[in-house]
Amino acid sequence: MPPPVPVPGLEARALALAFREGILREPPATDDRLEDLVARGLLDAEERDRLIWEALQEDESPGGATYPACWTMGAWPDLAPSPGPMEMDRFGAYESLELIGVGGQGRVYRAFDPRLRRQVALKLLQGARPEAHLREARAQAQVEHRNVCRVYEVGDVDGQPYIALQLIHGRPLGKEPGDLKETVRLMRDAAEGVHAAHRQGLLHLDLKPSNLLVSEEASDTLIFVTDFGLASEIRQAGEGPLGSPPYCAPEQVARARAPMDQRTDVYGLGATLYAALTGHPPFEASSLTDLMVQIQERDPVRPSALSRAVPSDLEAILLKAMSKAPEDRYATALAFADDLERWIKGMPTHARPPSWAGRMAKWARRNPAASLSLGALILASLGGGLWAQRAAARRRHTKALLQTYSEDMRTMELRLYAMRMLPPEDHRRIEADLRERLRRIEDSLPDMGDLAPAGHYELGLGYRSLREWEPSARHFKAAWDAGFRTPESAEATGIAYGILTTVLSQEAQSQQGPGRDAAIAEIQKDWGDPGRKVLETYAGTPLETPYSAAMEAYHRHDFDGVFTHCLEAVRRQPWQVGVWRFILTCAQEDPEAAARHGLAPDADGYSLAVRRLTLTAPGDAVSQDVLGGYWSGSAEQAPKESDARHQRFLRAFTAFENARTIEPDQVYAFQRSLDLCEAAMASEPARKREWEARRLGILDSARSEPALAAALAQALAAK
Repeated sequence: MPPPVPVPGLEARALALAFREGILREPPATDDRLEDLVARGLLDAEERDRLIWEALQEDESPGGATYPACWTMGAWPDLAPSPGPMEMDRFGAYESLELIGVGGQGRVYRAFDPRLRRQVALKLLQGARPEAHLREARAQAQVEHRNVCRVYEVGDVDGQPYIALQLIHGRPLGKEPGDLKETVRLMRDAAEGVHAAHRQGLLHLDLKPSNLLVSEEASDTLIFVTDFGLASEIRQAGEGPLGSPPYCAPEQVARARAPMDQRTDVYGLGATLYAALTGHPPFEASSLTDLMVQIQERDPVRPSALSRAVPSDLEAILLKAMSKAPEDRYATALAFADDLERWIKGMPTHARPPSWAGRMAKWARRNPAASLSLGALILASLGGGLWAQRAAARRRHTKALLQTYSEDMRTMELRLYAMRMLPPEDHRRIEADLRERLRRIEDSLPDMGDLAPAGHYELGLGYRSLREWEPSARHFKAAWDAGFRTPESAEATGIAYGILTTVLSQEAQSQQGPGRDAAIAEIQKDWGDPGRKVLETYAGTPLETPYSAAMEAYHRHDFDGVFTHCLEAVRRQPWQVGVWRFILTCAQEDPEAAARHGLAPDADGYSLAVRRLTLTAPGDAVSQDVLGGYWSGSAEQAPKESDARHQRFLRAFTAFENARTIEPDQVYAFQRSLDLCEAAMASEPARKREWEARRLGILDSARSEPALAAALAQALAAK
């Protein structure tokens, strides 16, 4: 039975919404009815229900345009009443389901989880591509921050995918008038939450009031960033704007969409604060086309023209965040949050640097006694002023250059991160671009002066993205030794040392001869022991993360500690590929400890880590190489001449083949595949011809890369 349409004018609004969305090609006639359109096949029942629900949620700002829910609202609690009583007694392990929202991705229920005795928001995904929306949970689960909505569980019940999230009883930011400074404080907190997502390599891309929910249930008023549903989606340029148009950055709505990075989210934060302070989105139009033109070509009305309560300093922050060109915005969400904090404290902001006289006047008003002494000091120091100005100018130029390099690399890292979650493809072009950016920073290091440690740290991060652990650890070491020491850099440095220790030790282990043990001991002395000391800097403090604790345990050869901390890390962030890869590697080093922690493989050879890597890292060459090595070793442990042994060899071959696809010019990927074929021929004599054909196919594919073919021939001759 269709839901009732009891609100006057609701059906007309739903039909108008269908036209604006392009579901109807012609404007609806005055006598059109939703049920008639369903009967004629122009709408299905699901679309009808959604249109009614979103028409109910239309947000009419006083004096402004009316926008449909698909433009401005999300399917979250307490935004609007349900269109009808829809309840379920049980869904999987969840009980007492009550519908609280309907949107394009599916339906959201308030539900009770009897296992942990708590209320949750249960999103039942609908539509043609539910797997795309599951990426929302994958993305959100990676972010740990008090202002980011938590993901509790992802699952499937009888073919119905779902996501269980933190239930937030709140209202969209700005929905109710509030104290100006309190609104700015909440946005500052939200920006810090978004920055935490950016640190994980994630963009939100759909920041708007309905995705920033203000909760007042706790002792303190908190804001939560919700709905990372677009964070992992990749859409083609012709499919319309990526996000909610009134809050989209120009690069999101451009016909030839420009690359998006963290500054795209800075725009969304600024646009959302604009709406919260003025009661209007930055741009208003009667059609989507007009709105997109305004976003790209016009400046927003100054906030102070819409609300006299918005002071000039705060207005400058908003307009900087919403600059048309990304390079004119704040470089990061944290920089935006920092300027909001400066405004809250009455300090000069970076958005519109005040004149020297203005800064002095403001400081003098706060410090009348000290200002008299400072005046005399300024007069005495004018002689050295020109030199100081030149030095400061050089430092500003270097800092701006380093910031530009950093932003470029973050963009490349985000692209690499996304590609590693997708099916295997050639990554050489994007990796070459990133190496070129790293080369530019290295060339600039001699001129960086006291900013050189920050430059080394950026280089360490860049090489880490490329999984080139020796240069990464070397630059992290240079930054750390020069005093660039923060909890973040300690974790990055210690983990890089640990991974490099593993890589070099495995290489040394494969060598024969009496010097092998001495080489491994030297590696431990050079990298393993210093890495442990770096990680111990914050050990036992609230700043220590489970992953860094796991690496610290690894340096002590405490594999029980490794698995305990790693499992805690993936409990908090289930989709951390690097942690799962580390678990699998360590499980092969100490299978008994792995078994004690429930990480042993099942009868088919699958362990929890293997399943996670297979699911989440199909485009990650390192993960595929680790999986190939795992399945190759697992095959040798299966009964001889058994189908289980053959299937495991095939899984290893597929993983190595994926690695060759991603890095088709790397000798190791081909060498590993050839070694596998030889091992399989020896292990499965009845299938020798089959494996020989695979081996010849690998050699034939290598001939298309002359340099690769020569290096591969040399490697084979050395054997």
